Amino acid sequence: MLKDLIAASGAPGDPARILYVSSGFNILGQIKTPADFDEKIELDYGDGWIQSLMRYSDSKLLQIYLSDELARQFREEGANAESVALHPGTTKDIPGFWH
Repeated sequence: MLKDLIAASGAPGDPARILYVSSGFNILGQIKTPADFDEKIELDYGDGWIQSLMRYSDSKLLQIYLSDELARQFREEGANAESVALHPGTTKDIPGFWH
């Protein structure tokens, strides 16, 4: 599988890496499971900008969960690979951005 190919691509002392660029908006995300719905999962958020933000937040939260799960599996298998999720943050070098 892809996970095996990624793990095999690492060199001694230099593990292969999977990097997910997440976002601080993950704090707004919610995990949706079949238990949250009566019969099926409906992810109809609507079309407004708030609904778009909620879709974005959910996806970023799921990236973090996926990254953590892959990291756990790599550790358990002793694979020469890492999985990391990060928030790119802001910078002082761009005027008008938060510090």
